[in-house]
Amino acid sequence: MQQVPDLDEALRFHGFTREKIQAEMIRWLDSVRLESPDLHRALVSDPPEISSSIDRWDFVMSTGMTCDYPIRRRWTEWMALREFVQNALDIEDETFGYDNIKIDVAFHPKLRAVKIADRGTASRLRRSKWEGRTRSATAAGTSAKG
Repeated sequence: MQQVPDLDEALRFHGFTREKIQAEMIRWLDSVRLESPDLHRALVSDPPEISSSIDRWDFVMSTGMTCDYPIRRRWTEWMALREFVQNALDIEDETFGYDNIKIDVAFHPKLRAVKIADRGTASRLRRSKWEGRTRSATAAGTSAKG
């Protein structure tokens, strides 16, 4: 389990302000710990298979997606995976340019989990989705919105 830094240090580390996290409905993990210790423990406890990929946990945000989001859209597992990979490609292209895209996709069979890592920030990705920016050079298909 990771140690949660104080709020000001976490804000500096991520380049956030108090106003930004409030406007984007991002919550500091320590406030979650106070309200729901069990939820906090679940959020910051990493399985051994992926713990080396986690630097730290400071904030949590909701995507607003419900469990039936892919079902309502009649997505297959492949389409859902493709959406998350496409989001990673989009933020990499936006941040570093098409020729410098670097994402990591790993499957963890014991956990039945897929890790998709990019070098962008979740806050930036969320903002780009809601502002309706122009699609990047890597964007393709009809299902992806990222």
